[in-house]
Amino acid sequence: MTCGDSRDGETAAVVRRGGTVTWQVAGLSGGAQTGRVSVSAKADRKQAAFRGLVERVLGGQGQASVEARGGAFAGSGGIGVPEAVRGLVGKVAATPALVTDADFAAGRAAGLSEDQLFEVVVCAAVGQATRQYEAGLAALDEALGSLGEGQVG
Repeated sequence: MTCGDSRDGETAAVVRRGGTVTWQVAGLSGGAQTGRVSVSAKADRKQAAFRGLVERVLGGQGQASVEARGGAFAGSGGIGVPEAVRGLVGKVAATPALVTDADFAAGRAAGLSEDQLFEVVVCAAVGQATRQYEAGLAALDEALGSLGEGQVG
């Protein structure tokens, strides 16, 4: 089944059959974009791999404390994160293009090793990626939830 909508010369159609959603958007210029998302065991494997990554960076062996890694992952920049790298953690999560050598120098001056700095940065980045990934999945679930199985909405 297909659901369609038209606004300002653009049309959109969405089809859901089983675990596959297909969409097409066409604009005034005559161009169209088509895509397909399959919700399958492959998606489950990717989610399991992502969960494994998160578990490894937070609980695996490392030079940085579990508290520092957890705080960086949470994006708190406070709880568990050494004062000297709170600014670095915040930048990695919110504005990574603004990270400078001075951010790393502050961590080194406070006695953190290169390995500890690396681990804190990785945890901050994976934490931000996790928040974005979960927000995307929630939006997709909401959008697909309005299209009941075998239905269009």
